[in-house]
Amino acid sequence: HELAAGLSVTEGDIRARLEAAVAVLNELGGLAELEERDGTYGIRGYSCPLAAVVRRHPDVCRLAETLVTEVAGVPVKEHCDRGEPLRCCFEASAT
Repeated sequence: HELAAGLSVTEGDIRARLEAAVAVLNELGGLAELEERDGTYGIRGYSCPLAAVVRRHPDVCRLAETLVTEVAGVPVKEHCDRGEPLRCCFEASAT
């Protein structure tokens, strides 16, 4: 939680806050973008910034989930693809 403390966004709509979380993932070395579909937002990654660790410890995706939740200030759920290549995936409801 300390990593996200200085990065959290408390103002703006949900889209702006999730965009801030995407920026943090990208700054960590990932490549992610925000998508919106039917009132649900998805953060889709094309490169996992934690790939070297996730291969041996898939639970690390939960740490990323916590980071995104803390930065955006909205609950997100991880649905990461642990195949080849590893891809981050998080979902948040607009409601």
